[in-house]
Amino acid sequence: MVTFITGAEMASRALAAKDEKTSLHGSILSGVFMSLYAFIPALVGLVALAKLQLPCVSASDAYARVMLSYAPEPLAGLVLAAILAAAMSSADSDMLGAASIFSVDVWKRYLRKNASDREILILTRVGIVVVGSLAAAAALTRFDIITINTFAFMLRSAGPFALFALGLLMKYVTREAGISAIITGSIAGVYWRLAGQPYGIGDTVVGALVGVITFLVVVAVGKALKRPPSPPLEEIKK
Repeated sequence: MVTFITGAEMASRALAAKDEKTSLHGSILSGVFMSLYAFIPALVGLVALAKLQLPCVSASDAYARVMLSYAPEPLAGLVLAAILAAAMSSADSDMLGAASIFSVDVWKRYLRKNASDREILILTRVGIVVVGSLAAAAALTRFDIITINTFAFMLRSAGPFALFALGLLMKYVTREAGISAIITGSIAGVYWRLAGQPYGIGDTVVGALVGVITFLVVVAVGKALKRPPSPPLEEIKK
């Protein structure tokens, strides 16, 4: 759930809603459906654990093995096709997010402030091709697509989670708190992934927790030093 809160596909749809009420209701409804969706793979995983009892079956293969072993072939094919479509949908959102961050937040903000919309569009398309090619090369050489996808989900959520969650709920926030949370949360998530995610705790959870703690500490320091808060989103757009 943490990864979807900070997802570019979720944020863009919420910000594109016709008003705040529609955005709120749509976000709540999406959360409900995502919770129900997450319950089904977990149930299938329990079936794999109880029925298959094969140590060679990895967590990434359990869902497919259960469907191929116990579901009718047409249903298994439909479900696996849906899983593939969901993975592709998640992957293209991550690629677009990475390319957009570079073209808008790096290229236009720091390298070419007068860059035209066409230039940004072309650069974004090139970025998507580059990111997609790197991901494909990694998948073909060492890592499977699920590992790459979950790692990308962790990177996009572990650090920014505090900004999305606390930034919307708290009245006093600072720019330094947001940047610090992104840095520490991302580093903690990557470290926890490389450490093998000990104790069964996911890297996204650890990274998000570290980011939240960092965010709150830096906000408290900012209040003590009487630092001015970050301006509302409406003022930034102006």
